Amino acid sequence: MSCDNSKTNCLICSDATASSTCNACIPGYGLADDKCDRECSQNIGSDGTCQEKVDCQGAPNCVDCFGDTFICRMCNIESVLVGQSCILNNQCQTADSNCFTCTRSSPTTCAACSENFVLVEGRCVPDAFCKSEGAGKIDGCKACASANPAVCATCSTEYTLVANKCVNCKTGTSLIPNCSTCDLAGSRICQACSAEYQLTNGVCTSCTTGVSKIDNCTTCSAGAVSECATCENEYQLMHGRCIAKDACKATDANCETCDPIDPAKCKVCTSEYILSAETCVNCKTGNSLIPNCTACDPAAITTCTACGEDYTLNDQSCVSNTACRTVLENCRTCNAAYPAICDACSDDFQLVETQCVSNDACKQAGSKVVHCATCGVSNPRTCLSCDADYSLVEGACTNCQTGAAAIPNCSLCDTSDPAICRTCAPSFTLMKNYCFSKPLCEFGNPNCTACDASDQWVCITCRPNFDLIRGQCIDSRNCKSGEFAVARCAKCVIFDRSKCAKCEAGFALFGGKCVDEDACKGSQGGCSRCSAANPAVCAACENGFLLVNGRCISGQECRTGEFAVANCAACDVTGPQPTNCGVCADGFTLKNNVCISHSLCLQNVLDCRTCDSKDFSMCGACSDGFTLSSGMCVNVPIHCIDYNADSKQCEQCGESYFKAQKGCQKCTEYCTQCTSLAHCTQCSQDMQLVDAKCSQKNLSREVVVGVSIGCIMAILLLGIILIVVWKKLQKKIQPIPPFSASLEYENLVINQ
Repeated sequence: MSCDNSKTNCLICSDATASSTCNACIPGYGLADDKCDRECSQNIGSDGTCQEKVDCQGAPNCVDCFGDTFICRMCNIESVLVGQSCILNNQCQTADSNCFTCTRSSPTTCAACSENFVLVEGRCVPDAFCKSEGAGKIDGCKACASANPAVCATCSTEYTLVANKCVNCKTGTSLIPNCSTCDLAGSRICQACSAEYQLTNGVCTSCTTGVSKIDNCTTCSAGAVSECATCENEYQLMHGRCIAKDACKATDANCETCDPIDPAKCKVCTSEYILSAETCVNCKTGNSLIPNCTACDPAAITTCTACGEDYTLNDQSCVSNTACRTVLENCRTCNAAYPAICDACSDDFQLVETQCVSNDACKQAGSKVVHCATCGVSNPRTCLSCDADYSLVEGACTNCQTGAAAIPNCSLCDTSDPAICRTCAPSFTLMKNYCFSKPLCEFGNPNCTACDASDQWVCITCRPNFDLIRGQCIDSRNCKSGEFAVARCAKCVIFDRSKCAKCEAGFALFGGKCVDEDACKGSQGGCSRCSAANPAVCAACENGFLLVNGRCISGQECRTGEFAVANCAACDVTGPQPTNCGVCADGFTLKNNVCISHSLCLQNVLDCRTCDSKDFSMCGACSDGFTLSSGMCVNVPIHCIDYNADSKQCEQCGESYFKAQKGCQKCTEYCTQCTSLAHCTQCSQDMQLVDAKCSQKNLSREVVVGVSIGCIMAILLLGIILIVVWKKLQKKIQPIPPFSASLEYENLVINQ
């Protein structure tokens, strides 16, 4: 704000009144005690105030120092503080030697350049930079631009300024090749080109020669020099280019005639070939599409209709009539319709699931069953009968009657451990790996008279005055009268007298309490019998009443013949109409005043098992062997795990099966994943994949010896453990005399 006249030499005041204070003085004066004094003009700080005169050693132009080393913290008005030094306003610190003066606020920023130099983007460049020697020189430039010397403003005679360059289009200068006439008086650009060249944007171009040449082109297009107008013989113009008239034959040897409009495409194929997707194809022999095919479908050329001699058409492929012999060992006869499938095996072999299996397979490596006497008839890999003193248990031959670990009266032992009995002889019961002649349920339960046939540990009949509770015979006299915690209780729970087990006559046990058997009759009229499971719910109604959801509804509420809705059991007396249905009959659901049958979908959808609970007109679940698709039940081929109901095709078969013409077909033996019988992609464990077939893994001699030694050591260690366990059992369990029905077993104690 301007100052009052009383403020001599003051430049800025706090306000315009006489009482205002001075904030800044005019140049040459310093502010001290609200006055501008010339005497401190040599000591004016950068903030405009008068500073105390201090002799700052080694800090010229500094008006305020601190510390013993006199570090400057304020310069005079003609200088600027840079670091700890005062630099004159026009004294630059920039590396540009051609800078004359810098800005007051930054000594490193150039404000003006020396003579013959111009400031361009903070840099001093020669005022004739565009004419000087070096990278910035513009040949033929007469004068540079004053604002930016790197740009040419005027070119010399016979040159024209084009895009900051001086050019000359006259013939012989090679600046504009093939230019025949220039405008020397005016803009000095090319006006006409030599023969066979065309002027385009000041440049002479041609589509027949040079870098713009189009192969086999004779004349260029007048409107677009980059396009051809006419082509040489045997070539055809297409999209401004010249293409050979028989170009399609170079890529398709079976093409007879190329398309006249687009020679790169075939129009007519040679004999025995058909055009498909702009390509000549044939499924016959020699074209690798379908080997050994002799005839194709005219409507679908990639579909084979007949195969050569000794080949059979199977699933659009020509399969050798002896194909099964190459993939299946010991096969004697292949299937006539499906040559990849074996029909009959060689002698001493049997056909099992499309595989030829040895009649003695159960005795051979891989499928060997130790101590097997005869192999199965339908499946030789399984054992049919065992050697003498051995029993067939779950496909293995075991013996628990002989040796150190013999178990008397045991008929079948564990397949992996013969010292463990699984089944006892008739009239004997298995308990803790021993066979006893007395029923198990009688041990520790002397008042039991009969055991459960399916579970010998469970008692089913007790002696008189004993109740059967949780498989135990409990004295029924152990719950005296008056001790019941539940009213109307006749017998309490043996193990918890606070709970009732049986109520008095006329009362039923429900929810742990004894409830009147006729409880439902008091809460609603018309009920003739209450539910035994829940006495509060009615089970049967009197004449003239209808049982609906455990309630008896009077026939007067909706008399017979007044139902406006089929299958309605009771009308809605609240309206809006007296004939509106309130409750449907059993097996029906009320929806929009209509009773819908719970089995409505069964009338429309074949092979449907249950309807959808949300929409009874739709099927919710299909019968076994059928899959639900779009509300219909469709038949699914066996072994198919992903069936497409729309295409009626199996998308994916289960493990060890592959997609065939008639559903899913099993892969070869030991193959868990395949694309055909002849091509396995994954084998079972302990087998290796070799040339798309499964073969036995070859173990090295060292591995075989190591495994054998390991097995022998394991058997020896197991024998030692069994002997130690046996001796401990002998000490812990007293010897049992010959089994009989004697009374000695009444006192038998078994260690748990």
